[in-house]
Amino acid sequence: MLMAPKGITHRPVPASVEEVGRKVPDAAFKVRTTLGPGLLESVHVACLAYEIRKSGFAVETQATLPVIYDDVKVDAGLRLDVLVEKYVIMERSRFKI
Repeated sequence: MLMAPKGITHRPVPASVEEVGRKVPDAAFKVRTTLGPGLLESVHVACLAYEIRKSGFAVETQATLPVIYDDVKVDAGLRLDVLVEKYVIMERSRFKI
């Protein structure tokens, strides 16, 4: 049995996070099997965002992700393909089937 390091406690994953964890991969699978390979990334991302929004989740596409370096916010040009509910990040290369 794995134990948490001393002094570290774990809390159960909230039901809302569990729901995102179940529905987002299902949406990615549906989009990929419906569209198939070969289309532009922007098409897959737009369809995935649409499919996730149908489940009632907040979705951002091409959200910027700042880098904090030496206590300074640096615009490094990082963009996330899909950000769901402000805590689930999806990159197209990760939701290929």
